[in-house]
Amino acid sequence: MKKVEILFTMMKDGSKVPVERMIKQLNVKQGSIMCLISALRNDFGADVLTERDGRKVLSYQLTNADDVKIPTKVAKNKAPKAAKVAVVKTKTRVSRKAAAVDADEVPTIEVEEIDSDAELASLKAELGLTEAYSE
Repeated sequence: MKKVEILFTMMKDGSKVPVERMIKQLNVKQGSIMCLISALRNDFGADVLTERDGRKVLSYQLTNADDVKIPTKVAKNKAPKAAKVAVVKTKTRVSRKAAAVDADEVPTIEVEEIDSDAELASLKAELGLTEAYSE
């Protein structure tokens, strides 16, 4: 049972219900009581009076219990049955085997030297480097 329904059953006789009793029965904090009362007012059209001692609320009273309708269960619409669809799952596995490396063998990198400034300028242009780039 939802807490709004429990709160409504506590208040439906029209008598004043102390806030401490609500807190104990619903096992919530004071701020949650205010939210539940607000839900009763806004969502279900309840007229709730408050008894206060200055700023502190002492009790709440429901005045129009006959007009408040809280749905207990919502009827679920059944979804239309769809035609059966066969789904074929495919998995693509990619594996990478490391090349066998001897413990004594060290990989080498081949490096080519740049012979001219024109070749260097060409490489800089391909890489998008500006002329202000210093070596």
